[in-house]
Amino acid sequence: MSTSSHAPIGRWRTPIAGGLFGIVMVLLLHRYVGINHDSILYLGQALARRWPQIFGQDLFFVHGSQDRYSIAPWLLSEAVGSINPPVLFLWGSAVGLLGFFFAGWYCLRVLLPPDLRYRAWLATICLPPVYGMTQLFSYGEKFLTPRPFSEALCLVSIAFFTRKRTRLAFFFLALACILHPLQMLAASLIIWPWLVMQDRRWLHACWLGIPVLFLAYLGVKPFPDLYVRIDPTWLYNLYDATPQLFLSKWSLADFNNLLFDIFLLTIAQRILPLDFARWCRAALFGLVLGIAVTALLVDSLHLALPSALQLWRVHWLAHWLGIAAIGALCFYGIHTNNFSRTLLLLLAAIFAWGEGTWEWGAFAMLYAIWPLLDHRLPSNVAKLIGTLPGGLVLLLAVEHVSLQLAGFENAGYQLDLFPLDRLLLAFPAIGFGLPLLCVLLWNRLTGSGQKIVFLTCLIPLTMLSCWCWDSRGLANRVFENNVFNPSIFGIRIPEHAQVFWYPGSIMGPWLVLQRTNYFSPGQVAGEIFNRETAIDARSRIEKLRPLIEQGLGCDQARLAGTYHRECAISPRNLRIACEPGAVPPPDYLVLPYQQTQAPIGTWRLVDPAGLQPDSKLFLYRCTDLVAPLAAK
Repeated sequence: MSTSSHAPIGRWRTPIAGGLFGIVMVLLLHRYVGINHDSILYLGQALARRWPQIFGQDLFFVHGSQDRYSIAPWLLSEAVGSINPPVLFLWGSAVGLLGFFFAGWYCLRVLLPPDLRYRAWLATICLPPVYGMTQLFSYGEKFLTPRPFSEALCLVSIAFFTRKRTRLAFFFLALACILHPLQMLAASLIIWPWLVMQDRRWLHACWLGIPVLFLAYLGVKPFPDLYVRIDPTWLYNLYDATPQLFLSKWSLADFNNLLFDIFLLTIAQRILPLDFARWCRAALFGLVLGIAVTALLVDSLHLALPSALQLWRVHWLAHWLGIAAIGALCFYGIHTNNFSRTLLLLLAAIFAWGEGTWEWGAFAMLYAIWPLLDHRLPSNVAKLIGTLPGGLVLLLAVEHVSLQLAGFENAGYQLDLFPLDRLLLAFPAIGFGLPLLCVLLWNRLTGSGQKIVFLTCLIPLTMLSCWCWDSRGLANRVFENNVFNPSIFGIRIPEHAQVFWYPGSIMGPWLVLQRTNYFSPGQVAGEIFNRETAIDARSRIEKLRPLIEQGLGCDQARLAGTYHRECAISPRNLRIACEPGAVPPPDYLVLPYQQTQAPIGTWRLVDPAGLQPDSKLFLYRCTDLVAPLAAK
């Protein structure tokens, strides 16, 4: 009786523990940063749909917006009406994050055998998710956008394609398209060659290019842009505001990441099981195709529609497959007692994701030819050489830990200011090595030992990771605690007003004041879809440039401890920013420095966590600033 009643629990203990451990690593390594990065742009699109009379003249929307290509802004606008935006975006981010990684588990469960799939899944969680221009993009984002949802649906679609359930696969691909067509299109560059490998009749999909060319000829939006070249003025603005569109603007670190993924996919398609290997072959073809088309049509010919399609985004799925391949290859090397070769792969990864140097290529080459060297070198020489990778990994790990500990000390040992645990885990040998060690130890435990670890370690660790996941900074905490309060400065700002919030905050006007934002760098994120946005943004930048540059000088003085009263913006620079002219000025300025003129309102910022001293923001009406200057 006792055995039969506890057998199901014991049978499910390991899968449940594996799932919880995966959640722990997701929450520890992909912490929530608030309504930040691109999530604020989707919030803005939702606000514009909900209150067009307020946001219709915002720079981000006045010349048109790319929200017409996705259902996400409509869904968010409906939700914003009944759910507080910070709550909506926090829980939406959690659902998107966990949904993406569990879709990844479902996909790997289909592509890989049992002994490899969990290690590959842990790799996708624990190793760097960055792709493309690596400072900007990653799969499984830790803030709310439709991208992780679309990517999750693409991974589910891949699983169904592999299982020969083509209709369901295309259904999930269609759902991915209506959420974020660019991510779906990028995944399709890999799905299509995979389909061709299964049945060459899929080559007939190339005929779809003919109606696209015909629609472009007829002028059906957005296809006419297929023949439109980006003019020099527009191109200059795009180079400045959205450099990720152009391969020529990518850094050495970006290309290291790209080439390392090509190396991983090449190795994986030769070593790993057939289903996964086929997808790696398809990813190689799709990645080369996407990058080559971008180099030709975007960097060389400067065509508008190919630039907007951003086919380099195919790298997100290729990178995900490459990272999964690392997990499988590491387990394969450990299982065959080939530790030296596994450490060479880890060294290649550390340098490829490091400071943007080419050393990773040497370690990658050694990894590729190691089976030949291992059999041809004398055994004592092979053992000596085999110990070197382990020693180098250890030295790099010690250096990383010492640097992070020094940073933690400088931050006064406050985890809220310096997330030591996350930064330590960011080092691949630690962030992936420790989880692999935990899996190995779990598998060596008996049933009673697993039960003790489950209750005393895993459940508390899960609760701790949930508590640590919300890591919003001071600005986000303050802004999100004061949502939709146009009277926060003590006077109510009119609905029609345009507000410039120094040095270009987009959250302040949109989220706090619920008013139009005059200018922020984030507002030009979609200028590839609208030339007029780029031109308008450039004129506003030039109008505000003297004010911003003087303010940045004050910021530097404050950080250096030499701040003084003269840091108020000069009358000349205020005149340039606020005086009517060919470029309409903002109606209000929000500045962190008090001017010689008295502000019309003040907002005292209080850190909810009590970690930083209070500060103040000052509200000025542009007409009040210009009037005394004109009288002189």
